[in-house]
This record gives sequence, C-alpha cells and structure tokens, in this order.
Amino acid sequence: TADANRIDHLASALPSWFPAGSGKGHGVDTRARAAIWIHPREFAKFARQILRRAQNLKQAIGSRDLGAARLRARKLGQGCDSCHRRFRGNSSLWHMW
Repeated sequence: TADANRIDHLASALPSWFPAGSGKGHGVDTRARAAIWIHPREFAKFARQILRRAQNLKQAIGSRDLGAARLRARKLGQGCDSCHRRFRGNSSLWHMW
C-alpha cells in the first residue's frame, strides 16, 4: 500500500514538474519533448488519466483484489508508456521491467 500511495502522490504532482519555461529551449537539461509546452491541454489530459489510473490501482490494492490490482497496474503502465512515447520521445517504460 505504501508503494501505491507513492505512485498516487507522484501522479498528482506530475503537471507541476513541467512549468512554462522549463524546456530545452530555455536551457534546461531534459528528455521531455517540446510537445509538453506546445500542447499543454493534451499533456494535462494524459496527466489526469495517469492520476485516475493510479487511484484505481490504489483502490484495488486496498481491497486486496489481486486480479484487479494486476489489471489496474497494467493499465497504469500502459498510460505511462503512452505519455512517455508522446512527450518524452521514443522512450518506452517497458525496457525497465
């Protein structure tokens, strides 16, 4: 449950990590694509989706439903991967697992 709480906390903070003026064009060393700042509404949509999926995972873990937790963890991972592909370039998270 502590890990689920941490994921939920990080997901809620995600939009604050990329304020205006924090991209490569402003001298910041980042792997983030300019699309984050060019399309902030789309990025915000991805961030909301990640937060919702993180909360769903936390709920499934809290209910001790292993099947639901696995499914929701997979969905969360897919959401993270989609966001990384769009806003971080060809950088899939799956190579880390």
